[in-house]
Amino acid sequence: MANSVVKTGTGSVSSSSGTNIATLLKQLKKTKMFDQLCLLVLDGSGSMSHTLEDGSTKTEATKTAAIELLRTLKKSTKSSGFYVGIICCDTIPQIKLYPPN
Repeated sequence: MANSVVKTGTGSVSSSSGTNIATLLKQLKKTKMFDQLCLLVLDGSGSMSHTLEDGSTKTEATKTAAIELLRTLKKSTKSSGFYVGIICCDTIPQIKLYPPN
């Protein structure tokens, strides 16, 4: 077993090739903080014109919720790492806001 890891009698862990695991870990690159993508898929079908209990339409409620989400993301201390994309679906999906490459 060329790539096995074994515990030695000295209290350390080594690979079967004799390389100390601590040495291998030091050679690893540090963890990178990845950017996050928020992708909203919004319904634009006729059912979104239905009225809710408060008198607003589903479309109005969705718009309010989307705006609030964007405001919340913008206020975040990690806001520079958030990217937002919006896809609106009706009979044909349309991308309204492309996330950056």
